[in-house]
Amino acid sequence: MKQSSLKKQRIVRLTLSYLLLILVVVIIIYPLLWTIGASFNPGNSLVSTRMIPENPTFGHYIKLFSGENELYYGQWYLNSLKISIFTMLFSLVFVSMTAYSFSRFRFSGRKNGLMLFLLLQMIPQFSALIAIFVLAQMLGLINSHWLLILIYVGGQIPMNTYLLKGYFDSIPIDLDESAKI
Repeated sequence: MKQSSLKKQRIVRLTLSYLLLILVVVIIIYPLLWTIGASFNPGNSLVSTRMIPENPTFGHYIKLFSGENELYYGQWYLNSLKISIFTMLFSLVFVSMTAYSFSRFRFSGRKNGLMLFLLLQMIPQFSALIAIFVLAQMLGLINSHWLLILIYVGGQIPMNTYLLKGYFDSIPIDLDESAKI
């Protein structure tokens, strides 16, 4: 008798959990679907009574990607792609070397370096804005993608070093030693 009661309780709890998850998914997904549907509406109005427009059109996307009205969305997208790819590559190289050295090598200043990374995470990057601007002006990097890439890479190093160091710490040192052979 207790077994069936526990089983019913478990089924009710599981059903309520799934209903709650479905509700949360609908709340999260609905605005996205409405926005996509509104982008296919003809005219300039975002207000619509239907999620799927009656007369869908690609006119807004054609204007966006053709460069009309001084909208260079294609160029903006390529710039974002370039900046994110270079940021990812440089971050991966610098962070993996830094995290590996902090994880595997024992050297003086190791703990102080890790504490410095922790301290750098606590300081808002906005507080270094004037110093970064002056440095960028001296180096001639104002209005360049490289400045943005360097700022992003520098901002990612402390947190990502901690994340990757934790991963390297989980790998047995025996694997490193066997790879040397």
